Amino acid sequence: MTLVLFLFHSCAKTFDATYNNVVLKIDSIVPANGSAGTPVRIYGTGFAVHTTDNKINFNGLPARIDSTNTNTIGVLLVYAPPNGKTGNVAIIKGTDSATGPVFTYNILAPHIQSISPATGYPFITLTITGNNFSATAADNNVLFNNIKAVVLSADTNRLQVQVPLPPAFPAASFPVTITTNGITSNGVQFQYLNYVPVISSINPTNGITGTQVTINGSNFLADTSKMMVSFNGIKAAFVSATANKLVVLAPNGTTGKVSVTIIPYNVTATGPVFTYLLPPVINSITPASGQAGATVTISGSNFVADTSKNTVYFNGVKATVVTATTSQIVVLAPVSTTGKVNVTSHGLTGTGPIFTYVAPAPVISNVAYNGLFIIYGQNFDPTASVVSIDGHIVSGFTYSDYGNGQLVLTKQNYTPPANTNNPAPVTVTANNVVSNAYSFLFSPQINSVSPDTVSSQDVVSINGILFGNRSIASSVKAFYYDQGQNKIYMSPDPTVVSWNTNTIKVNMPDYGSYPIGSGAQPFYLEVNVGGNTTNASVQFHIL
Repeated sequence: MTLVLFLFHSCAKTFDATYNNVVLKIDSIVPANGSAGTPVRIYGTGFAVHTTDNKINFNGLPARIDSTNTNTIGVLLVYAPPNGKTGNVAIIKGTDSATGPVFTYNILAPHIQSISPATGYPFITLTITGNNFSATAADNNVLFNNIKAVVLSADTNRLQVQVPLPPAFPAASFPVTITTNGITSNGVQFQYLNYVPVISSINPTNGITGTQVTINGSNFLADTSKMMVSFNGIKAAFVSATANKLVVLAPNGTTGKVSVTIIPYNVTATGPVFTYLLPPVINSITPASGQAGATVTISGSNFVADTSKNTVYFNGVKATVVTATTSQIVVLAPVSTTGKVNVTSHGLTGTGPIFTYVAPAPVISNVAYNGLFIIYGQNFDPTASVVSIDGHIVSGFTYSDYGNGQLVLTKQNYTPPANTNNPAPVTVTANNVVSNAYSFLFSPQINSVSPDTVSSQDVVSINGILFGNRSIASSVKAFYYDQGQNKIYMSPDPTVVSWNTNTIKVNMPDYGSYPIGSGAQPFYLEVNVGGNTTNASVQFHIL
């Protein structure tokens, strides 16, 4: 009786519901191998009655315990965790732990069911769907025909990868494979779309720095930050971009080929040559001096054989271009001042020699005088016209422009000097150029006759001004007025004894046959110089 009680007590302690006094250990696992998710029964002692109070690890990875399965004393049902690796199974209960047998993972080959998209460009995101992948991105080695891709995210059935850049554009599609745990999947083809740019043309093919150039072609990008356009190696600035047309500004470069580089793809297309136009070069101008309107030939290089595309300036004033070739331009000198000649073509300017302006000579077309002295002509200077009358400089003339090139110089209250020749040469000097000498004939002026009572053969002195020097037809006549105030010339004319610009001496003829009225009839002398006449201001009597 005593023996039976002892055995019951021992059994009761071994199978105590709390297992407080039983050593925690794992005796065996069934099965001892499998894959992720394989149900595994763990046999041992000291397990907690409540299954959730037990923690099971497969080689350090926690396994899910089936809490719905009623715990059999010493048995737990768990599922092999995903991404697990072959290693010991361990249990943890509270502060106690125990290590059991090894669970061997059966490694399954990764398998690709599909990729999306199946065609595209480098660096796009590609989704690979299948199974037996690693949920750790770094443990999946994805290759595009042996070119490794970056795995962006991963789980056991789906990977997202960045399509890698091949060494060159492939002519054929590439197989995509995944290697996990040293096992390589099947291959699925990925077709690269053509990402190599092509330049078909540029327009224009020549110009200067800053010229807007259109590049036509294909496989360009709309994102200008991912492209570079170069003119003979010099980077250009973008204006706009589409897949088949780029618009750029020609940089400050030199003549050479235009290229387009797609930066992410590291591919470059080389196009036609863009020729930089050179500034005009002026070697000579012929003639080097002249007046406004003169025909001037400019010789040099880099001109444009189009008159509308060459602009010529004389000291900053635009000239009219008559003809143009690449080496010679013919222009009309504008109304300007002495200075350098410039030629601008294609927005570039060349500077040449100095063109010296020769001021046009003033021209006097007519002169009038009636106390107001008036000079008519052209090319007078508005502020610096110098008037000379019979060699005497006369100041105080006023300039007027009547239009159509008709200029006038006037002076009020002009009185000729006593020694003025008649006719008197009149000139105008402007810009140090002297006009033609206009011969102006003044009307002679008699101031006195001496004596004022004469007999036949007496010598009479006629005193005055502007008698001239008899270089033109001149004469002295005597006359009287009849009772009807008719002017009656007497014959013969007085005989000229001497003649100068201020004094004429004549010998009076015998006028005894004229009805002189007992000597009281007044007579007059008339001086005629070139058709202009004057009468004696003092009458005289004939005895």
